[in-house]
Amino acid sequence: MSSVEQQIADLERRIKKIERYMLWSTIFEFLRLAIVIIPIVLAIIFLPPVIKKYSPIIAEVLAASQQLIQHLPKAR
Repeated sequence: MSSVEQQIADLERRIKKIERYMLWSTIFEFLRLAIVIIPIVLAIIFLPPVIKKYSPIIAEVLAASQQLIQHLPKAR
């Protein structure tokens, strides 16, 4: 095998490694993005009904806390 053929074979091996690295890099980048996007989308879908369900309770708690704050002695 001549020197030029060896260099070509070596370059082909390096190119295959680079292509494999780029493929895995793309896959992991997609997974990383999915880990961020999927919970946000699920929260947008599922949180509004939960908030509607518990909003009267939250309003009562806030009203009670405001009344409590009004009855506390004021700091000078």
